[in-house]
Amino acid sequence: MGSCGTVAVIAGPESRSESPAWPPRGAESGEIELPRSLEAGRHARAFVERRFGPHLAARVVGDAKLVATELVNNAVIHGKGRITMRADVRSDAVRVEVIDEGSGNTPKVREEADGPGGRGLRMVDSLSLRWGTFEGTTHVWAELPLVPPATG
Repeated sequence: MGSCGTVAVIAGPESRSESPAWPPRGAESGEIELPRSLEAGRHARAFVERRFGPHLAARVVGDAKLVATELVNNAVIHGKGRITMRADVRSDAVRVEVIDEGSGNTPKVREEADGPGGRGLRMVDSLSLRWGTFEGTTHVWAELPLVPPATG
């Protein structure tokens, strides 16, 4: 899984490997515009549940809802303008993307939380196969495994 402090910055389009039977019908990509308010996280969770709940393992959906909430809350707190969230199923992962109209600051995982906040990106990092930003934008993405690792 992710390693604390590692953020991939992507500058261009990515290749997508598609399987004819994947994604499951009804779990294709989707997009939602979210309110710039404290209600945005709730709307993001509901969107992920509607889009993927009937098609993916409950733990995968739960992890995707947590990651979506954290990325959206960061956009509400630190970003500017309109907030858009995209989500889709790929061959090996669920991808969540959050875009706002901010200045493009690269988010960083804090080694130690200072006060009540500061733990969200650490959680995103630990749940994700990989995550990062598109260079020059406030467009953050995370990919979560379709089969969560076994816990011991």
